[in-house]
Order: sequence, then structure tokens, then C-alpha cells
Amino acid sequence: MTLKHLFRPLQKGTFTKNSLCFLSAVALLLCFLGLARSSSAMSVYGMPLSKAYSKDFFQFFQFRVVGVSITDDGFMEIIFKPPKGNPTRTSVKLFVVLEKDGQIKRMRLELVRSFIDDLKQGMFARDVAKSFIQAGVHADDYVDARPVVNEIFFRQKLTPIDIGNQVKSSGSKKSGSIISIYKLGEGKLASGDIIIIGDGANIPKLPPEHSDLYKCFTGRKDSFRQNFSKSSLLLENTLIDGNKVLVMTIGPRDIAPKTELENFDFHNLPLFLP
Repeated sequence: MTLKHLFRPLQKGTFTKNSLCFLSAVALLLCFLGLARSSSAMSVYGMPLSKAYSKDFFQFFQFRVVGVSITDDGFMEIIFKPPKGNPTRTSVKLFVVLEKDGQIKRMRLELVRSFIDDLKQGMFARDVAKSFIQAGVHADDYVDARPVVNEIFFRQKLTPIDIGNQVKSSGSKKSGSIISIYKLGEGKLASGDIIIIGDGANIPKLPPEHSDLYKCFTGRKDSFRQNFSKSSLLLENTLIDGNKVLVMTIGPRDIAPKTELENFDFHNLPLFLP
């Protein structure tokens, strides 16, 4: 995985000279927290796929179409994976179900459990999962979904890193906001470690107890459903082709795992492929 694949700027900014020298001297993988884009504007719920595909969720993870199918309830389903050569390609699969006019009806994300549970790669699995929720829920549900997103991404060991100088962004015309640097895991910073850069003021404080949804995300619970006002999130741990997989489904609040659709016009399927 290259820096190009991981780099997600928090905002346009500049860093101190000493800070840049420090970062360039150590071979690190960088992952910028997407806090600046954490807003309801990220939602692609109900959006035509032709428009949704240009949004950050699809573009940042470089999802590419690998197949087309028909769901049990008679809708077209577009299947995506990261591009060839991306190490996450075998661990991530995205399914986007379309209404007959091409709008997104629901989405499903499959994450291989070994990817989630890996000590270092698990951070990228969490990033995909939380971004999927941010993109999939109805825009009106984003505030209610934020605790779920925060718990999935931030309930991992992050060690603050002191590089001797404060790193500032140019977001403020006066002095700039402080940018914090964290290492994934414990111990001193070493070559090859994964660091996270973000606005320290936006690192959320999590409740002491793990939620049932988080227990399901980490494989300690078979399934869990979180209903919001207009959309719903369903997590299920299952076996697919002999592999342990976490399946995350987002759709309307009244979504059912499987429903039969009568009188569906199979000759009027959306044909758009990004």
C-alpha cells in the first residue's frame, strides 16, 4: 500500500520545517483522519450511482466494478472491489443495490475478519467500515450515527507522539489549529509504524463500556442491528466460502434481510456502470 493510497488530507495546510524533516526521515505509513469531511454531506443514501461514484467514499478507496448481479428481491446489484494490486482487494467487497431508476437503495460491505483483527491492517479495515457508515446512512441520521463511527475507528490503542515541535495547519488565519500525531499501538515510534494525523480537539472521548454493535464488529457477537430515524445498520458475522466475514448492510429503516418483490420489471433495470 503506497502513501498515495493512504494520504487523505485533513485540510489544506502547512507544517513546520522541523516537523516535515522528522516525518520524512522515518519510513512511515500515513493515514490522515477524515474528520474534516465528517458531515452529512458524505451521505450517498438515495443518490443516483452515477453521482455517488464521484464522491469521496468511492474515490478514496478506489472501488472498481467487478460484477453485476440481481438480488433476491429483484434489484440490480453492482459489485465493487479495490483495484488490482491493492492489498485490501481480497478482504473488501462492496455491493450497491439500485432502484430501477438507478438510485442507491441499500449498500452492503463485506470485510474478512482476519483483515479486521490484524494488529496493524485492522486500522484500514476500521477506516473502510466507518467510511461506509458515513456514506451509507441517510443524511438526516448522520448525527445519530456519529457515536457508532467514532467507536469503530477510535476504540483502538493510539499513543500520542511528541516530535518536539507543534505541528500546525493553516486553517486559522491567526495562529493555526494544532494538529496531533498518534501512533497506532504502544511503544516508541519506529520505522514502519503507522501514524495518524488529525485535529487533536476532534479526537472523541468514548464511553467506558463497549456497545453491542462494537462487540459485533469485533466478532464477540453474532449480529446486531442499529435503527436510526430514516435508515438502518445491520452487522452480521458469518461464513462466506469458508472465510469468517463481517457483513455490514445499510438501507431503509424497515429493511429486511430478504424480501420478495412482486411484479418487478426485469426489462427496466438501470444499466449505468461507473
